[in-house]
Amino acid sequence: MNLIQSLRRQGQSVWLDGFERGWISQGELQHTIDDGVRGVLLTFEGLKLAIQGQEYDRDFSILTQQAVNRTA
Repeated sequence: MNLIQSLRRQGQSVWLDGFERGWISQGELQHTIDDGVRGVLLTFEGLKLAIQGQEYDRDFSILTQQAVNRTA
């Protein structure tokens, strides 16, 4: 039993404070869920930093090339 599972047995829920998009495609998020993490918190500041980074550049470029009109 790991520390997260031990905390869960004591009635505590462990949440991640932010995560990276690549964790989903690489299976890291599933691994943390399997280990006992119960949720993820992402603030607007965290989302802003993610968008300003390069992880979303490809998706934004594709949408721009397709001339897709999207709103928030």
